[in-house]
Amino acid sequence: MAGILPLLIALITAHAAELQPPALHEGHDWLVLASLGLFAAIHVLISMFIGRFLSPRIIRHWDIWGIGFLLALNTWWCLSLGWTQFSNWSVVILAPMMLGLCLHWYSLGVASGSGWGAGSLWALWLRLRIVFLPVLLLIAVMDVFQWGVSFGTLQPFWESPIGAWLLVLVSILAPILALTFLPPFLVQLWGARQLKPGRQADDLQQWCKDSGVSIRAIMVWPSRGTPFYNACVLGLWSRFRYILISEDLLRDCPPEEVKAVLGHELGHAHHGHMWFYLLFLMASGLLAQIATDFVVDYSFSMFPVIASPIGVALITIGIWVFALRVGFGILSRASERQADLYGARLAGDPCHMAAALYSVAHYSGTNPHEPNWRHYSIADRVAYLGRLRESPKLQS
Repeated sequence: MAGILPLLIALITAHAAELQPPALHEGHDWLVLASLGLFAAIHVLISMFIGRFLSPRIIRHWDIWGIGFLLALNTWWCLSLGWTQFSNWSVVILAPMMLGLCLHWYSLGVASGSGWGAGSLWALWLRLRIVFLPVLLLIAVMDVFQWGVSFGTLQPFWESPIGAWLLVLVSILAPILALTFLPPFLVQLWGARQLKPGRQADDLQQWCKDSGVSIRAIMVWPSRGTPFYNACVLGLWSRFRYILISEDLLRDCPPEEVKAVLGHELGHAHHGHMWFYLLFLMASGLLAQIATDFVVDYSFSMFPVIASPIGVALITIGIWVFALRVGFGILSRASERQADLYGARLAGDPCHMAAALYSVAHYSGTNPHEPNWRHYSIADRVAYLGRLRESPKLQS
């Protein structure tokens, strides 16, 4: 979710700002660029100072505080400077926020010891390709859809009963269609390539057949000089479903661990976790809007400021972030546990899945005890797999 949540919060803030009268300082767009430049300068100086310690804990905290400051800056741009009046396109409105995120991620690379050159730039490019560009594409598609709805000659149709119901149907189908046709694009964007013919490719294909999960292809995720130990599954449907495994993981992990990692990703597909994630995000967005309307209507008489655009934006963001942090966190951790069990079952022994988790943590330099709100820590997952090996009844 890194990079996605800040953009969504910025998007909600921008749309809330569009509901209020023109800002007091509207027209001072140069202040946006000036403040962004000041943000960049301060950010670089702090990152250089933090880089002296090379402490993962300090860098994680700086990551959170840096994004928080950038979101506050974006709120000022939208609500006080009237930046949302500059364009009707969300991609344009979010441009300063996106540039600020790029500066933040680059400075994190500097603080992590990658230097000012190729190391930090490659880490930034990796984030852009994996997180940023796909989200940017979806926002651009939303812009085009919004433009079509507000187009002068078509607007009367969309305001009719049939048009309103069609909008509801399109709103439901659009995320499904996006997640259906996005995987082939992501495979190309991320530079994934076909497996080279050989023993390893044959084994991976056979393990997929043994699992009974249909996929389109297993692809190699290139590392290109930066240590990268990861895997993922893309696609809601088997015809458009890809499994990506990083070349570092395929090279450095023994076959039984690679089989466990593959099984983990196949487990996500087998249990339909992508569908659950999609339904949760759609439902949480709708419930956040309903809850916001209820809070505003109930509290308006006592606290009129709540009904202001900034009040509505803060309530919507708060409810939605709470739903993601708590609800999605529970769903995601349960899904990861299911996928671990599936990987252990395919590998034939939970110890192979546990060894794979520790190998990924070791090679990527991750602390096994580091908590993660979307996963249990590596140590917790390994401990559960150990209990599973002693008592297979835990699988149920």
